[in-house]
Amino acid sequence: MVSVRLEKVTKRFGRVVAVNKVSLDIEDGKLFVLLGPSGSGKSTLLYLIAGIYKPTSGRIYFDGRDVTELPPSLRNVGLVFQNYALYPHMKVFDNIAFPLKLRRLPASKIESKVSEVAKLLHIEELLDRYPAQLSGGQQQRVALARALVKEPAILLLDEPLSNLDALLRIYIRAELKRLQRDLGITAVYVTHDQSEALAIADSIVVINNGVVQQIGSPETIYNEPRNVFVATFIGNPPSNIVRGSIPGGEPCVRVLGGEVCFEGLLGERLSKMPQGEIIVTFRPEHIKVGRERIEGALNVEAEVYEIEPLGRESIMTFVVEDAVIKAVAERGAERLFRIGEKVNLSVKPEHINLFDPETEVNLKYLEM
Repeated sequence: MVSVRLEKVTKRFGRVVAVNKVSLDIEDGKLFVLLGPSGSGKSTLLYLIAGIYKPTSGRIYFDGRDVTELPPSLRNVGLVFQNYALYPHMKVFDNIAFPLKLRRLPASKIESKVSEVAKLLHIEELLDRYPAQLSGGQQQRVALARALVKEPAILLLDEPLSNLDALLRIYIRAELKRLQRDLGITAVYVTHDQSEALAIADSIVVINNGVVQQIGSPETIYNEPRNVFVATFIGNPPSNIVRGSIPGGEPCVRVLGGEVCFEGLLGERLSKMPQGEIIVTFRPEHIKVGRERIEGALNVEAEVYEIEPLGRESIMTFVVEDAVIKAVAERGAERLFRIGEKVNLSVKPEHINLFDPETEVNLKYLEM
């Protein structure tokens, strides 16, 4: 197992800054996910760790050893790509064995290692086939086997499930998580799919425009987003985001015609803030839709605009003043509520996040 540390790593391509002063600590034996939209710099960051790219500035360390100038061949990393990158003219056995043949290992040793990793990934019966004879899921397993057979210190995966259908992605991501845990290997996984990241990660780094937005556990990223970008990028449907106001000198926020007061750290910070605007977010699943107000919560009168039954649950859309609000309701909401009906939306204060309107930083993280 190997730990990875990046110190103020920057990568430029001409005038484009793909990665900007990124510092990370990746614990050994953990599955670390780089999450962000397309063009955010996450794959560039992975290739910097792999040694495919060299940083414009900054340093990269494996177990405290500076590897910034080392080529990929000397870093002992295993790479799995989105497009599998299998050799079409080689059978599965030879695809998996290729990195071992480059090391000139004895044939008996190669056969033993290939057999071992094929059994681990349940592809023993595929060894005599060509890639064109395999399904997408089988090809992905072969690509993973080729990365693992060399016994890498770090496993690097660049959107490995993007080309698979939704059901197969769910199945294989569970296999990947189990495999990583059983092997105890340090893994860095790139994805734009926030559901995938939340499902498999030990730690997540959210990146946008080459800048790290937040690093934390899936639970922290989801429930305590550091800024508005993280709050609205993570979650499906994403967080509702509206503008509210603070009266000044009170631990309360007024928003959408309602008012809610806070205790603890948020209450203290609100009480010290002058009158002004505030950004308010809350997740759709934290909204209670009904006809009665809930004491101590933010209560808002809203009009039912649309109801989308999704089997297990329903997505409800509401119009409140000039805002559109999404809520996740229990199955059968279409029978309980009517389009155009006025209802009450309640959100408890512990499920509300507040952000500074200028910096868009969560008040919990804001230095005051």
